[in-house]
Amino acid sequence: MHVIPILQGNYLQCHTVDQLFENLNALISAEMSFIKNASTIFHNSTRDAVDIIMYYDEHITAIANRFGISKALMQSVLMREIRWVDLSDDVADRAVIATHVYQNSLYEFSNFPLVQRALDNFPQVPLIMREDSSTGLGQIFANTAINAHNWYYNDNPNFEPLSFQNRFERFEMWNRLRTDNYFNLEMVGMVLAHKIYLLGHNPNTTNPEQIREILARYNGTGDAAILNGIVVFEYYLLFSVFNACINR
Repeated sequence: MHVIPILQGNYLQCHTVDQLFENLNALISAEMSFIKNASTIFHNSTRDAVDIIMYYDEHITAIANRFGISKALMQSVLMREIRWVDLSDDVADRAVIATHVYQNSLYEFSNFPLVQRALDNFPQVPLIMREDSSTGLGQIFANTAINAHNWYYNDNPNFEPLSFQNRFERFEMWNRLRTDNYFNLEMVGMVLAHKIYLLGHNPNTTNPEQIREILARYNGTGDAAILNGIVVFEYYLLFSVFNACINR
């Protein structure tokens, strides 16, 4: 096994789940600001995030194998997304639900007879209007999932692509991402495979720069995404060595 340097000259050896947690917690504690940490207080701790990833280990392994990608890619992005969920994500999710309810009510109201519309109250507009948000274990946008879904199934002659502009298809995808952990994990793998394809990289790449690019692209483009890729690459190294140790 290659010894991989982590954090200022310390070296990662084969370790238990508890030691994996300690290493991840050291990275996250060094990066996470006091304000950010406070905003996650009613959500997942680092211990919670590790436990969730271990709970779904067999499923994550199967999905990584299905899409031909590194299991550590999935584990590292999940670690980031599960641990970083905070109050702002709750607000965004509630706004998507409220917007969907409003749009349904508005559609029904517009189809009422004129007399009934005159007597009924006009549907109340939500304080915050949102048609999409990052949601579920992998914090995936419906738009991102739909794009990956359409790419993956495009070669099927009977496939009919989903449309983000169709509010029913959009909300169905979003709500399933939010409520079905197994589906969300499947889409984490599919989204990563799609991003790898868009970048033109080999799914089995071990090139550090390419892995950072993949991890960055999972979150989008721009400086914030690039920084995210650099940080999550450290998680990737930890999970890669952990996986190699338990599989040897």
